[in-house]
Amino acid sequence: MAKAAGKATTPAWFSPREACELVTNGYDDGALAERLITKRLVEGKMGWTCTAMALGNDEPTPTPPGFVGERNFWQPIDVGYGISHIEIDWEHGRAWHATGYKIFVLDWDPPSGPPIKQDFRPLPRVWGFALSREDVIALLPAGVASTPAEPVGSAAWALATARDLLARGVIREGMTKAAVGRELEGEAEKAVKAGVLKRALKASYMEDKLEAWGIWPLVRLKPPKQK
Repeated sequence: MAKAAGKATTPAWFSPREACELVTNGYDDGALAERLITKRLVEGKMGWTCTAMALGNDEPTPTPPGFVGERNFWQPIDVGYGISHIEIDWEHGRAWHATGYKIFVLDWDPPSGPPIKQDFRPLPRVWGFALSREDVIALLPAGVASTPAEPVGSAAWALATARDLLARGVIREGMTKAAVGRELEGEAEKAVKAGVLKRALKASYMEDKLEAWGIWPLVRLKPPKQK
């Protein structure tokens, strides 16, 4: 469905909510911000990542560390009974292909032959959805600061980094907030050297922000299980 990028400098990501808030501030129009971001995704001009993927009702599969989605992933899909379009859960960081149709497959035994089998193509879904910081900033209108306020940048970086650390087993459920904060502090120092963050973030500061940034409890970073 999508592929991981090769070894390169780790890009910075915004959650959908953070990306929408930033672009909304630039245009003073939330609906326009959602349309612009969605349009760029469909055109293949918006980088994205996620922590888990699935087809149809399959169980979500975690993506590898450093995963970057293919640019053409969100283009419309002809599924036989309609053309798909992207749907985004801006608040909870989820996205999926949808058609707008509700398919009902009747299970019955017609008198003139065997039951009719309908094979509908399953559509992709992703969790832990995040958008390229660089591509989001490129959407801002002329005259608007190209760098968002530090709290927005810090929150986006910390959320993406925590997801990556959880996937690699560096942080895990059962750890204290203080321990998670220390791990993030070490990663922040690396990010400053790489030019991803403007300044280092202290463990105590991030410990206080874990819940507000959607990191704590850590179970919030895991994809939901399908019933």
